[in-house]
Amino acid sequence: MTIDSDKSSSVIEHFYRDVFACISKATADCNPSRQHSGSDFNVPGWNTHVIEIHDAARAAYMNWLDAGKQKFGYYFDCMKRTRAVFKLALRYCRNHLEQLKADACADSLFYKDPCKCVYKLSNSKASCHISSIGWACGAENVADMWKTHFQELY
Repeated sequence: MTIDSDKSSSVIEHFYRDVFACISKATADCNPSRQHSGSDFNVPGWNTHVIEIHDAARAAYMNWLDAGKQKFGYYFDCMKRTRAVFKLALRYCRNHLEQLKADACADSLFYKDPCKCVYKLSNSKASCHISSIGWACGAENVADMWKTHFQELY
């Protein structure tokens, strides 16, 4: 009895896909994982406040590493000091996140397209239509509520 080679290769490929899918599902179920978004690693103010300090800390760390990871001495002190300054600058950027975003947007008014900056900072997932405000539900009721509100003001 002979088996057609095309048929046997498709059976093997099907078997391989099934086994691989089973292993992938078992791995995903058993191993906890976290999906990182790009914004987890994007720190506003990095280029203006942190990049030179990071370079100095990295160079000091590499020198300390080359010196044999000493627990005291010049390289150790330099590595500790530059690392502390780096962490302080990074903490400043994380604590002043909104201010740094606003400053970057203001700077872009002079150098780049201002609409692009404002669009990036705004929530692109937000809906531009409001379905309920207070007691009013639906587009027409919301519009009528605002109409009566502004009529009462004037």
